[in-house]
Amino acid sequence: MRMTVKGQVTIPKPVRDAAGITINSELEVTYQDGKVVIEKLKSGDAVARRRMREVDEWLAQVKGTGESGLSADEIMEMTRGPFDDVDPR
Repeated sequence: MRMTVKGQVTIPKPVRDAAGITINSELEVTYQDGKVVIEKLKSGDAVARRRMREVDEWLAQVKGTGESGLSADEIMEMTRGPFDDVDPR
């Protein structure tokens, strides 16, 4: 098996059949103990894992970027702007 320039590999049909991998199956690829592991996920597991991975990636991006010491009102004003028509300050 050879990887393409785009990083794609073809899973042989006998392996796909044995694992029950079909079109639109969700797979997770990890690296464990020096081996690449490909795991077929149940549809609910796939969605949950993908969402958790997205949240983890977002948290890693924003880590340390928050301002400390601001009140909730100050944060709301920064994100929404002042409420001059409702609360003249």
